[in-house]
Amino acid sequence: MEKLISLSLVVVALFSFIQLPPSHCSTLLIEKGTDLIEKTCRHTKYYNLCISSLHADSRSVKADAKGLARIMLELSLAKANVTLVYIQQLYNMTTDPVLKPYFSSCIELYRDVAEQVLQMAISFLDSNNYKESSKNAEYASTTAQDCENRFKGPPEVRKSPLTKENSSLSQLSSVAGEILPPSQCSTLVIEKGADLIEKTCRRTKYHNLCVSSLHADPRSAKADVKGLARIILELSLAKANVTLVYIQQLYTKTTDPVLKPYFNSCIEQYRDVAEKNLQSAIIFLDSNNYKESSTDAEYASIAAQDCEDRFKGPPEVRKSPLTKENNALSQLSSVAGEIVYILWPLLIDT
Repeated sequence: MEKLISLSLVVVALFSFIQLPPSHCSTLLIEKGTDLIEKTCRHTKYYNLCISSLHADSRSVKADAKGLARIMLELSLAKANVTLVYIQQLYNMTTDPVLKPYFSSCIELYRDVAEQVLQMAISFLDSNNYKESSKNAEYASTTAQDCENRFKGPPEVRKSPLTKENSSLSQLSSVAGEILPPSQCSTLVIEKGADLIEKTCRRTKYHNLCVSSLHADPRSAKADVKGLARIILELSLAKANVTLVYIQQLYTKTTDPVLKPYFNSCIEQYRDVAEKNLQSAIIFLDSNNYKESSTDAEYASIAAQDCEDRFKGPPEVRKSPLTKENNALSQLSSVAGEIVYILWPLLIDT
């Protein structure tokens, strides 16, 4: 699984742009002390948690923004490890046949976060790859919520015994991702046309898909970067809706008792993406909230891959009949999120 979101801006160096005055550039990479903690936490979703966590660690006073991010990532990793042990204990103790697989799913999720995701986030941070570090931190945050949602079923709803733990990891990891330092000053991209499409798509993982999708839409010729991002988000939303209908048809037609719950899981994921995430991504983009817009786009990309992975079991492996559709949505949404990265404002010292 990949999930992945960053406070680092991918600056398109070859774009025609107007650079913001140096006085507006972020100073977080050189500033230290309690003022930096306050200034940094002010731009996170969980201000009080950020403040209390950093003030509780004596290293914070002498840390720059990168150091503060590392402290939060280490706290997240410690929380993930402690919670993993706790869930394993609950799994061994429960006699509820419904809770057993719920705990098992959470164990897998937390093991992934503790043994890979957050450790990679720290490694990426140390190597100044803030974008990948933040993606991994956001993935850890989302994973904790995935564990919480597992208790909603199917097959039955159970009161989650992990609400406190899941909320704690989700919020800690979210803060870690939000306070990662920017690499450069913000820029305002004003270029339009075919050259902009090429330069923009060159910054995405799926260059050919990006170029072909944008050239197929006549609006792209007159669009700026924000306009290109909106076009790809709209394409992603359309793909999600079409695929949702297709999966519902497959669910109705199949007589395979193993495939039924697999299709059902995909229906839930695609419904969430089509009715919530991608629509929210467009709304956030229109309101210039680029961070939330790109986060929702990345979630859509991950959800498509989660649907694909569902066919690997448990309980049994089945050849996915949705590989083409899942790849299409995952890649389109990924492109959308990467284009929105270009727009992220970095004026976090104001």
